[in-house]
Amino acid sequence: SVTHVLIIICHHCTEIGPYMHTKCPYCSGKIYHFGGRRRRCSQCGRTWSVRPQKRGRKPLRTGPNLPRLILLERHNARQLVPRYDCSAATLRYRAREHMRVIAERPGQLLIPEGDLVLLVDGLWSTFQDHYWVLYNMAVKPVTENVAYLLDPVQRCGREDARGWDAAISTIPGEIKERIRALFSDGLPGFETIAQRQGWINQFCHRHLIASVESKLGRHRRQLGSRWLRERIYAAVCDALATTDEHQLGLLEEQLQQLIGRWDCTRRLRWTVTQFLRLKDSFRAYLRHPDLRLPITTGSLESLHSLLRVAIGTVNNPESTFLRATAFIRLRRTITCNGPILQQN
Repeated sequence: SVTHVLIIICHHCTEIGPYMHTKCPYCSGKIYHFGGRRRRCSQCGRTWSVRPQKRGRKPLRTGPNLPRLILLERHNARQLVPRYDCSAATLRYRAREHMRVIAERPGQLLIPEGDLVLLVDGLWSTFQDHYWVLYNMAVKPVTENVAYLLDPVQRCGREDARGWDAAISTIPGEIKERIRALFSDGLPGFETIAQRQGWINQFCHRHLIASVESKLGRHRRQLGSRWLRERIYAAVCDALATTDEHQLGLLEEQLQQLIGRWDCTRRLRWTVTQFLRLKDSFRAYLRHPDLRLPITTGSLESLHSLLRVAIGTVNNPESTFLRATAFIRLRRTITCNGPILQQN
């Protein structure tokens, strides 16, 4: 004869065996069937389900795509209410929780092999009359027109060299040792940081040209001779782009003569003097063409315009940093062309 043995799995007991040997998890008494999925103890009379269902209503699954819709695709929480069938406050709470998960997990950044150029720029905000700066960084491979975003660093106070030292110290060692050049907007202190790290220093052309352009104007008589200001502007633009060292020397002499005139304003004289002192940092892209250094901060400025929209609805530095980190983790790359494709 063949003996058929019924095997069941008790939810309250990890033992698996014949039905005749299964005991009550409370008093070890003999158990019986008590319906389709329930069992009953013959001694204590307790009943339980062998496949218990989760109690309460089923949660509304918003999914990890919610931060991408809000941060990258610029959807408002009120616009997503019909899609998820919940209130706008609930959507904001769930989006914040998903952003926190994105920001807390370790970041994985796959950067191609080869030398890198470090791009830096700061985004500042004010909360309760205090300045807070997001120190944003990206690394650009010299063989690509794409920059890979690093995690931001937030500090209280104005943007300064000390804050950038702290931000650069957070770069992973395997990435930091491949950096060959530093590209910035010309904030005081970057030249010292580049020398300390052994990097080539490149300043943004657009910031210099904009500072000279602000002194131009047809009807701004308080700034002195219009002819003088236009000659200085043209000489600075030529000095930034020329590849002839002899021509560069002539332009330097011309600028020295122009800023030495009595009708040159003090502010314009200071701007041109700083350019002549740091001309190597403005012309590094010509001395090192193999690194394909950018000459404007247009890439990071575009990133900041997107970040301002993403963090524009929060009113405290903690939420700002959380949204900025989640935004950068979701985006990860920005387009960054070399000096040939960019225009002043």
